[in-house]
This record gives sequence, structure tokens and C-alpha cells, in this order.
Amino acid sequence: MEFTSPWGKLIRARDLMSQLVEIGHEHRSSDPYEYNFLSNENDSSDRLIRMQWRVKVKKNYPQEASWLLGDIVNNIRSSLDHAVAAVARKKFGFDEDGISGKKRLQFPIADTPGKLGRRELRHWFPDDVINVIEEHQPYMDKDPDLSPLGMLRDLSNMDKHRALMVADRAMVHVNFTASPEPKDLVIKKHAATMEDGQAVLTVKFARPLQQIEMDVRPEFHSIESVRAPGMDNWLPLALSLELIYEAAFGAVWDLTKDIMNEHDHAFARIFLSQTDERTKKIREATGIEHPTDGDET
Repeated sequence: MEFTSPWGKLIRARDLMSQLVEIGHEHRSSDPYEYNFLSNENDSSDRLIRMQWRVKVKKNYPQEASWLLGDIVNNIRSSLDHAVAAVARKKFGFDEDGISGKKRLQFPIADTPGKLGRRELRHWFPDDVINVIEEHQPYMDKDPDLSPLGMLRDLSNMDKHRALMVADRAMVHVNFTASPEPKDLVIKKHAATMEDGQAVLTVKFARPLQQIEMDVRPEFHSIESVRAPGMDNWLPLALSLELIYEAAFGAVWDLTKDIMNEHDHAFARIFLSQTDERTKKIREATGIEHPTDGDET
């Protein structure tokens, strides 16, 4: 079964994403982490009672996930370039020299209208096609700083020069009750990478003059996260990849839907029909509705 080039790239990326999911599933199933509890409860010289839970790594997160992520990102990025090349070739009759010569044709990903390069795009396309490209630019998103295609560009660029960083990050839920309630209570959930000795939860409060009844019930989880060098925040991997993929899918669809072959259309229809189910599974798996949730509190 043959697919036109941009859709072949998206299908390949989807296959690799499934492999990445399997790597994460196998890692979680191996029970890779323990949590050690430390307390100074018996040290009466300290005016604060301090309790801390630190991770003990029994099995490191697989390094190959970072390499696989690079392949995924670059296949998705290539799908956009292949889409504009397909439009130039099939709709406007450009040959390979015209597409790949000195004025190499790419799908631009721009943070501002001035960086879109309309003048250069007019070497290949009329304004209606350029307008479609512009509809998918980061500066057209409600929050350009969290644009999926902007994220795709940054991850792809970083993968060319330095390794992408994929790691498990701590997620903590804690129920704390005490009677009487202690003074100066601080509960800190650390959004830490899962490395030996990293603190994931700290509870501290003024040492009480009388005995108190206290119940602390922490629940520890981890979430696969991604950060490229130069990015300030870690982002949940599964949800971020879905947002990136769907943004690229939308751009490729809008550019090529009238030149797609029947197999391309079949893949696109299947993917679109599974949108709600796919989104539900990702949200259930991550417990996160938005890529910025889960930041350190």
C-alpha cells in the first residue's frame, strides 16, 4: 500500500509513538521506584519537625526513549515540509530542481507574521495556499508560547544539535490531617526527576509543645516528561506529542486534502474518527488536562 510522502511520514511517526508508549508501559510495570521516608521527629533541638520522602531508583528510565523521541519529532516535522513540496509538485507543476534547489522549499514555523516569509513563499504559491500555511502558525494560536508547532520546531532543532531529554517526573498527592493543626505548616511537592536521592515530598511544621494526632498519606506517581535544552519547563510527554501530532496532521490535511490518494484519505478518516477516544485515553493516562499542569508547587 503506497502513501504520498507527507502522510507516510505521519504514519511512520505514529508507529514510533506506539513503540514509545510500549517502552513507558514496560518501565512502569517493572516497579522501578521506591520511596524512603526521613524524619527528625526525635531531634528536639530543631524547632521544626521535618519529614521528607526521597526516591530510590531500582531501574533507570530507558535512555532509548530519548532517541526514539528524536525520530518521532523529525518524522512529524518532515511531514510538513513534504506537504508543501507535494502541493508545489502536484498542484503547480514544480520539478525537483525548483523545490530542492537554491530556494529550498520548507514549511515555515514562525513566531511572528514578519518571520513567515510571504515574499519567499510567493515563489511557489498563490495567496490562498499561503493563507492556509499562515492559519497554522504559532502566532495564530491563543497562547503562542504553548503552540504545538512551535514546540515541534524547537524539539526538532534541538535534536539536530543535542540530545532531547525524556525522563520520569514525580507527581505527588498527599492527604494531611492533624489535631490540633500544627503551626507554620508547609507541604511541598517537588516536581523532581526520578533520580536516586531526589526529594519528592517535604512536610514541615513548628514542633508542637504537646502531642498531636497526625495522619500523613502520600501517594507517589511518575509521569513521562520531555524537555529540550533551552526549554524552561518539563512537559508531559504523551499529551505533548498528541498535541504536536494533531497540529501537524491538521496542517497536512488542509494543504493536501484535495490531492490525497484514497489510501491517504482512509488513514486520515480513521485518525479523525478516533479523536475523542484518543484524547480520553491520554487524559486518563496522564491525569493532566493541559501541558503546563503538574509544574512544581
